[in-house]
Amino acid sequence: MKAVILAAGLGTRMQPLTNETPKPLLTISGIPLIERIIRAFPSEVSEVVVVIGYKGDQIKNFLGSEFLGKKIDYVFQEDPASGTMEALKLCRSYLDGERKFFVFYSDDLIDGGTLKKMMGYDLAAAVAAHTEPQKFGVVIVDENEDIKEIVEKPEHPLSNIVLANGLLLSNDIFAYEPTVENGKEKYLSYALSRMVKDHKIKAVMADQWIPIGTPEDLARANQLLS
Repeated sequence: MKAVILAAGLGTRMQPLTNETPKPLLTISGIPLIERIIRAFPSEVSEVVVVIGYKGDQIKNFLGSEFLGKKIDYVFQEDPASGTMEALKLCRSYLDGERKFFVFYSDDLIDGGTLKKMMGYDLAAAVAAHTEPQKFGVVIVDENEDIKEIVEKPEHPLSNIVLANGLLLSNDIFAYEPTVENGKEKYLSYALSRMVKDHKIKAVMADQWIPIGTPEDLARANQLLS
């Protein structure tokens, strides 16, 4: 089974920490974020495709061609501002023939137990409650805990449940073209919001999700996981 890690971003909100180091290599208790993410992967994941961009050579030098017993491949996103859906599209040739695969962002931490639970479904998304849902993709679920709607950063959220870090998808995702934001950016969550209209995607509540967007978030994570 394969997993994709989207790691091309500039890490603008994490400056000045990302001026010399890509965000996935910032550390919590001495362990880089991207390593913590890979350590949480179920044993079924044997190959990882990493989308790199900003200071991507540092990530390649750290992970190499094999890391923690998993084969590592790389694709380069020339313009990270084109969005996370465009980043995933770059991985399509690696995912042909895969019945399902994981997709992760390279910063927010998720626990391995949640990912293992997701493996029990054909399609799934890790979700979590948050006190500021308007900063995330807000999830509305039906009586069966299937996602029926996703609204990206709504001004007036209808739920406090948001997308966490971890999607279990199929190649069907590529049939859904997201709308364009900021002139060119295409978000994966927008494509996912269209996909849920045609496919059952289970909302799996995360046992532990630590969003890391700013230096303050990183400092809190260091306190929590030290």
